[in-house]
Amino acid sequence: MPNEFTKNKGKSVTRKKKRLTAGEKKFAELMVYEKLGPAEAARLAFGWACEPKSSTAQKAANLSRSQRIVKYKYALAQKLDMEITAQQVLSESSDIEMDNIRQYIYRRLESIRDDPNASGGSRFKAINALEKMIDPSADINLIFMWIDLMWDASLVHCPCCHKTYGLADISNPKLDKWRKEMEFPEQEKVTSLFDRRMTILSRADNRKRPHKSQIIALSAPERNIAGLGAARGGKSYLLAMMSLLAFMIPGVEVWIMARVYAAADKEIEYLDKFLTTLFFPYTKHIIKKQLDTKTEELTLTSRWGSVLKVRSAKAKGSITGSELEFAGVAEPGWVSDEVYNHLRARMTSRLGRTVLLGTPQGFGGILGRFTNMVGKDAKGRARRIPSSERTIAAGCPWNISLLKYSMDPKDNPEYVKSELEAARPGPGMTLFDVS
Repeated sequence: MPNEFTKNKGKSVTRKKKRLTAGEKKFAELMVYEKLGPAEAARLAFGWACEPKSSTAQKAANLSRSQRIVKYKYALAQKLDMEITAQQVLSESSDIEMDNIRQYIYRRLESIRDDPNASGGSRFKAINALEKMIDPSADINLIFMWIDLMWDASLVHCPCCHKTYGLADISNPKLDKWRKEMEFPEQEKVTSLFDRRMTILSRADNRKRPHKSQIIALSAPERNIAGLGAARGGKSYLLAMMSLLAFMIPGVEVWIMARVYAAADKEIEYLDKFLTTLFFPYTKHIIKKQLDTKTEELTLTSRWGSVLKVRSAKAKGSITGSELEFAGVAEPGWVSDEVYNHLRARMTSRLGRTVLLGTPQGFGGILGRFTNMVGKDAKGRARRIPSSERTIAAGCPWNISLLKYSMDPKDNPEYVKSELEAARPGPGMTLFDVS
């Protein structure tokens, strides 16, 4: 007689799919729309504590990777893209702009071309149509998002009177018209180096303000900056901020370098969030990402002609390229001193800047080459130039200037005291003062 185990023998039994709860939907929406991590989203959606390395934090991470959450997040992302497209098609007024219509058509043809389920004839027709069109993402209005950021933050130099003044002092009727259409509030004029940089950084992340140790580097006029500090001192966040400021300069090449590509993951994560916030919802039209899956080398190319590349100090063949405007080195104590000559050769003509930030690992590697510069005294004898003589305040020429300082992790509200104790110098080590 058939029972519950034998009556379905030979037949496949479909397991009922678990439906998303209201809390799980909110959890996924927070990650997609607000760009929150699993722990932050779980705190808001479920009220979980999600302390670091706790069971609730692990539970939130596991939930974010579950199939039902991943599918729902993908659906939300697709919906968001459709909403962005609709915003591009329709102007804020009741009139429809032809450029926006063309852009919608162009993206729609691209989706047909790349759809593996579409018929061959449809895809062929889409390809032919695309070849006859001009990419609508070349719209001049997109570049105004970048111009708006740079206008208040930049200085200009007049070759006639040899005076340097803020770019905001120059009238730009087209930018003023664009700001009025976007209903942007009028910006206050700033004068200090730090305040000018903050006009960009505050818009890249309006929830976090640089702490005291980070402000030192952001305010420094020196060409080279070397800072060491214990974990949770905010070094990765600072290096990402400095890289962003350099990347915003038109027509330059910027490097973020580490011993291996993975060692720069945190800096790239912060930088990606900054760019997404600054140019949302048009980031993908303004910044192009290219990841080499074989070498793990990442390249960001901007609409204003600047390029940012992630370099590995171990991959010597990758340390090539054009002249550099900026090089940020993560954990310089682990980066070989051989890299110093490669960087110096690519920064000579542009006099690019270098920022080296990491945990205390001594003065080995590339860090020692930057901090132990050799010069000549009044009698022409070789001597090591002390770091105290290499600051702008001490009258050092800008091209060899260096700011060497310690980042106090206690300045960071999120620092962990145990990390400070673990980072203290051991016997025989020569480090910056981290106490």
